[in-house]
Amino acid sequence: MPNMSSYAKRGLVLNKHQSVSNGSLSAMHSIFNASLPLNIVEQLPQRNYGELAVFLKNNGYTSHLIAPEIEPISVNQWVARHNIVSEKKSNVSKDVIDKIEDIIRVPGKKFVCAYLYNTHFNYYYPEEDEMYKPVADEGINIFAVEPKTNNPDMIKLKNRYNNSLVHLDRILGEFFDRLDARGILLDTLVVFIGDHGESFGEGGLVGHFTGYHKKQYEVPAFSFGIGLPPETIDIATTHADFFPLITERSGLTFLVNNKKPELSGYPLLQLDDSVMGRLIVRREDKVSIFDLTGNTLKWIITADENGEIRGKVADLYRGSDFKALGEQIAADRVFIKERIGMN
Repeated sequence: MPNMSSYAKRGLVLNKHQSVSNGSLSAMHSIFNASLPLNIVEQLPQRNYGELAVFLKNNGYTSHLIAPEIEPISVNQWVARHNIVSEKKSNVSKDVIDKIEDIIRVPGKKFVCAYLYNTHFNYYYPEEDEMYKPVADEGINIFAVEPKTNNPDMIKLKNRYNNSLVHLDRILGEFFDRLDARGILLDTLVVFIGDHGESFGEGGLVGHFTGYHKKQYEVPAFSFGIGLPPETIDIATTHADFFPLITERSGLTFLVNNKKPELSGYPLLQLDDSVMGRLIVRREDKVSIFDLTGNTLKWIITADENGEIRGKVADLYRGSDFKALGEQIAADRVFIKERIGMN
């Protein structure tokens, strides 16, 4: 995405950013609230006035959410919702961008969250942006594709996804260029972030919301605009870090539970929303999976990204007393309890 890369260099780039979840609802909740939702199904109905909403209200902003009607999403109740109807799915992200321009033409301070959709499966784009070939048909059932990275049908599916990125990069680049030409970027802070990643056969998985492989969590994250000097951060970060970090770099204060968040890098605490109550402690070379149903923390497995026990991970399982494995599990349990406030 050369256009996005060019604009990203103007501001803050998070090189090793990951989502807190492989699903949209938990991911969006975390972005808005700088926290980890342990059970998004239970937490969504709660009309909590989240951290970001408080920040915006205190600073005189009105809030807007733009979401395609073909993919209605539920986020925290503070946001004023706007639905977009798109007759052609390939145009849905362009429709959202048009709505942004309508909103920003109105005077006043405003926060606009735009949910772009065309990179969601089945990955939509117009014919003019088809750079990668061969491609899978738009109507393909992606979950029927054999989940191997070298499978010809998987390659076609990934090409389709790459073309959707080409399309998004073009229309966003044109949008930012228009704002730049009108001088709007001089008093605007632009945030670009993915809600979750996508698998194309890695670890035997496809799409998202299907497993804990890192590919379902890796996302682009950058921000540029007023008051944000160019900077690249190579520490591992998640959505819970995102707005606190941006506001701090802009000279503002964003508190979470009345505290200033701090970057800590690995390990990261994440959710595998394909299974209710599934928690992930992700380190650079391994993951530990826990179950939190019934408010009881149960260890399931420590493995590599592909769910396999080999290499350095296998060393933890060697020895009749499993001492090394026990120490790893104990450390991961402490890490989870500290992060979620569990005794």
